Amino acid sequence: MYFLSKSYDDILCVSLSTVGCTPHTRSFSSVTGGTLYLANGLQAVPVGHSGQKVVLADDSQSSIEYHANCDGGAAIPQADGGHIYVSNSEVGSYPDDLSGGVYALTFDGENKLQEYKQLLSGTAYNCHGGETPWGTWISCEEFRDNGRCWQVDPTGQKAPARTAITGQSMDGSVSRLLMLG
Repeated sequence: MYFLSKSYDDILCVSLSTVGCTPHTRSFSSVTGGTLYLANGLQAVPVGHSGQKVVLADDSQSSIEYHANCDGGAAIPQADGGHIYVSNSEVGSYPDDLSGGVYALTFDGENKLQEYKQLLSGTAYNCHGGETPWGTWISCEEFRDNGRCWQVDPTGQKAPARTAITGQSMDGSVSRLLMLG
């Protein structure tokens, strides 16, 4: 399963077969007004749109609306066969508007969407980050001289922790470091 963003405000789930993401009642074109072309064998299902609650596999809705300005993200595998898609929200303005953060879409082993929640709050302009080898997400605030990075547990069981990595232009630095191993 892959996730792609058509814009900063939409997230789509793309699977390699018709078994995968569970479709809900809204069509892609009615949510975004756009067209997505896929190769044969691929299926795309809208999962979230900024400002709207997320429709879960049981047809209930998330308690919060999908976040704005989606940026860096990763699908982190879980021991039960499911995965959690974490995504930054690149909004806010340091230090006055700390409305950014990190959000998570939780899928079970059958790729059914179970939950949507916020994992990190009180931050701003969370631009990029990277998945760690131990299965957490590093979220980086993009601010000159004030850039902070946070280690975030995708399950939400452990509180986010500020890392020792800070400084200018934190937008992609950590993800490049993590790719190097």
